[in-house]
Amino acid sequence: MKTTTWLSEMTVGDPVIDAAHRALFDQMVFLLRAGDSELGDGFLSLTDKLEYDFREEERLMEGLDFPDLHGHREEHAKVLACLHQVDPADVGAAREALRLMLKWFPAHVATMDSALVVALRRAAVPAAAVSPLHAAADAPAPR
Repeated sequence: MKTTTWLSEMTVGDPVIDAAHRALFDQMVFLLRAGDSELGDGFLSLTDKLEYDFREEERLMEGLDFPDLHGHREEHAKVLACLHQVDPADVGAAREALRLMLKWFPAHVATMDSALVVALRRAAVPAAAVSPLHAAADAPAPR
């Protein structure tokens, strides 16, 4: 699979979650293709956005008493820990991190996030009713 092309298989069937995922994916692809001068600040902004989205997703799981909250949260923490190890001024390292993220992201969505959507459906709760994923007023401001 070409990791810079959004595929319908990357959707989970919840409009709010799908929109948040698409925005993150598009931001990663944009940064991968961006000029070196845009990469540093963009990488930091992406990391901030991921921290925010992961927190919101975890709040959503807490509200559902999601069975795999611990495993899901642990995966988020590992990803963020890796991103925090990257010096955004090192464009080679930042681009490699983005390439790895673009490989990880579809698998995470297809497995862990899909399971979350199944739990939301079982609880008959749309993500929009529980979590402001990607709400403009709550999202971190660009650096």
